[in-house]
Formats: sequence, C-alpha cells, structure tokens
Amino acid sequence: MEKMLTVAEVAEFLRVSERTIYNLLEAGNLRGVRIGRSWRIPKEALAELTRVGGTDRQEIRNAWYLKQLANLVVVERLDGAMGCFPVAPFHNVDLEALSPYKGYHPDEIESAVPVADYILPFYGLRRL
Repeated sequence: MEKMLTVAEVAEFLRVSERTIYNLLEAGNLRGVRIGRSWRIPKEALAELTRVGGTDRQEIRNAWYLKQLANLVVVERLDGAMGCFPVAPFHNVDLEALSPYKGYHPDEIESAVPVADYILPFYGLRRL
C-alpha cells in the first residue's frame, strides 16, 4: 500500500500553509483521499505535482529566500546575473523574465536562507 501523508506533513514538506494544500486538494490540483473530515495525500501525488511543469529544468547557480524583502526568492543565473521573483509555489519561473535584483548578495545577508534542492523543481529550476 502506498504511504499516505497528512495535510500538515505535505504543507511542511512544501513549505506552504495548510490552507494552500486544502485549496490544491479542493481544486483537484493535488490528488488526495478524504477520510471523514480529514485528507490523506499519497506520497506519489507530490511527485505528480512536481511533474506538472515538465521534466526540463532551468539550471541556476544558487537561490535564496529573502524573507525581509516581501518573501522573495533571489536567483543567481549561470552567467552570474541576479534576479528575483515572489514566492509562489508550483509556478515555473522564466529566468529571462526575472525582476532585476540590485541588493546585497544573499551570502552577505544574515537572514537569507538557501532554497533546498528538493524545492527548486516546484519553480522549474535545478541547481548546477
């Protein structure tokens, strides 16, 4: 039998709110089973969710969360150029259309947090 996850476990794994998971379930964007008043999500459903954007991933050098700047993700492209986009789960990012980032390098910002490798595919990205 396939391993089933709770809404809280999926939200923690994806670093989104539980309400976002409920919205995805209710909209049919995330496969799940309703048991009484609770939802259970098959582990394979998370893999399906990441495949929505396709298997091609855009390569980057690095990516960081900058919480003090309205929840932005700053991306360093392979050519060294920096760009940013707002945090929006399950939204493939176009590296050519990023907003310019002119602030301090995230390595110099104490509160900058690197984006984990398992999160990058949700944005259509891959760290080189």
